[in-house]
Amino acid sequence: MRRYPVNKLTCLNKHKLGFYMNLAAAAVARPETGDHGLLMKMNERELPRGQAQHKVLDAMYALRDSGKLSVEEKGRLVAWFSRLPHAEEWKLKRLTELATKG
Repeated sequence: MRRYPVNKLTCLNKHKLGFYMNLAAAAVARPETGDHGLLMKMNERELPRGQAQHKVLDAMYALRDSGKLSVEEKGRLVAWFSRLPHAEEWKLKRLTELATKG
């Protein structure tokens, strides 16, 4: 994905888990301004707990670490992610860390 960019909007518009995973992976590989908005447009029913939510969290961290995420955008993204089903302890811990650092 670093060598051949993925069309993130196309992945979002497919509304399928595999494409959402590709979108999140592309945001990790090449974070861009506006990626947070694409992530928040994902259908929550297509993001089961486990690897899918891990990959979205990885994308959130990549956006923060690359400086492509304002404080306001980060707050909205964290709030959106916290509403996903299956609030597991690991997820809440990483969300708290993401929200308070950087």
